[in-house]
Amino acid sequence: MLLSSSSNKSSLENGAGPGIWTWPEKGGARVSDLELDEARGLFSLEHVNLRMSWESLVGVHQSGRTLCFVGYEACAPLSFFANLLGAKPEPASGQSTKNRTLHRKEILLVAENENLATRWRTATLAALGRGGPRENLPLLVLINPHAGAGSAQTMWRNGPMSIICADAGHNVKVVVTDRANHAFELVRSHEDLCAAYKGIVTVSGDGLVYEVLQGVMQRADWARCMQTLTFGVLPGGSGNGLAKSLNDEASLAHCAESSAFLIAKGNAELLDVAAVDIYNADHPSQGMHQKVRRIYSFLSLEWAMIADIDIGSEYMRSLGALRFQIEGVKRAIFTRKYSGRISYLPCSDDESMSARTPKDLSDHEQAAGPSYWTEHADLIDDLAAESPHLNLLPEPGAPLPSHWKTAEGKFWCMWNCNVPWMTGTDLVAKDSTVADGLIQLNFLRDESPHGKMSRWKFVVFLLGLETGDHPSYCEMAPTQAYRLEPLPGLDGRNRKGIIAIDGEEIEYSALQMQNMRGFMRVYSHAVSRSRLSCS
Repeated sequence: MLLSSSSNKSSLENGAGPGIWTWPEKGGARVSDLELDEARGLFSLEHVNLRMSWESLVGVHQSGRTLCFVGYEACAPLSFFANLLGAKPEPASGQSTKNRTLHRKEILLVAENENLATRWRTATLAALGRGGPRENLPLLVLINPHAGAGSAQTMWRNGPMSIICADAGHNVKVVVTDRANHAFELVRSHEDLCAAYKGIVTVSGDGLVYEVLQGVMQRADWARCMQTLTFGVLPGGSGNGLAKSLNDEASLAHCAESSAFLIAKGNAELLDVAAVDIYNADHPSQGMHQKVRRIYSFLSLEWAMIADIDIGSEYMRSLGALRFQIEGVKRAIFTRKYSGRISYLPCSDDESMSARTPKDLSDHEQAAGPSYWTEHADLIDDLAAESPHLNLLPEPGAPLPSHWKTAEGKFWCMWNCNVPWMTGTDLVAKDSTVADGLIQLNFLRDESPHGKMSRWKFVVFLLGLETGDHPSYCEMAPTQAYRLEPLPGLDGRNRKGIIAIDGEEIEYSALQMQNMRGFMRVYSHAVSRSRLSCS
């Protein structure tokens, strides 16, 4: 087959359409249009029954005059009987089909000369966003060998490594963590993280992403890192809430191959991150002199029995996600209630209407402001700024603004979410997105306006996590900032419980947090709109 640089436009006039490669002659392959528009979505070699969408293309490789285009077509999943009968998957049209599976595809072209093949490869890589100087930098791949069922290394070698390295052509540096906080120390102490890597990929659960985020945010150049580096996650742990949220947003099946495909494509979108200030509420008179510890959250806060289920099941880590179900049954039988108070900034201006999710807000109320970096671009090169600027929170322990709302009492559980999925199976905030600027509050109180809680109601709540359809007695509200204060029980005893941020246990103390919209860059399904041209 020959690839020609002819400028003849006759095939377009005959209805081939812009952005289409065609084989107008059976005996010889010629391309009549060398200006391919990515926005039109695909290129096609129809006369030899070859077709690949720009959405699917991950890389192009050259050997002399030969070009190999590699892509992964997203196909609707086959039923059990279709698989049994050996049916071939068909590409799914649009993004409405959930849980699409990926199937590898190659297109081989032989150009008229090597120079032309080189021009096509260069133009294709540029259209894929691989033309910048940073694209030659490697990805730092961090693998936690003990994550989940302990198979993260095997998972990396059995698929993602081939997709990211061999097919897409990304360079990588792989580090297998060998101790607690290894990744934290590595990214915090690296001399120039931005100059060394174009992105950081974690092969683990959400805990390793949390660890890396804390390490980056303790660097003097944290602002430049958050604006320059892109973060990817391969689901190798028990929870994998961030990976599931990104795969679901791309309408892809939740698996390592889907996450690897998003990283291989190299497209990025913004992810909200919350700044969390932890302080001692037992001494509110200290005011501005409070000792405050700042951490950062991209996923969730868990408190009361939902944290008991997560952290309390750590000893069953080898069982993977099954550990949560076993511990959930245990906690439904042996219940425990926690006294506390949550206060939050309401999103709705209408006091007569209480919004439960972002979907209930008006267009004006849903607009949680621009991304953090739009408002604070001056911080990117400011090495004197030790941490992000926050404008919605009072000083830790100080009185709250009068327009904040408060819920107090004995809590069965609280699960406040930054992304839709908390694990691969738990859809806790189905109306949220990864960059809506909001935190979704979800909590169950022993006594609420909806009546008395019971074991059965708690079980119904847990069962509804797979669909995200919470019962009416689950109190919900979207917010940009809130404060949580654990309190002594009614008997005066200050029983310590568990609070977890992004699945990691923290000190049992008062805290407050503010969402920072679009603070972090993550590999996702976002599509760039560039043009490919060899002319």
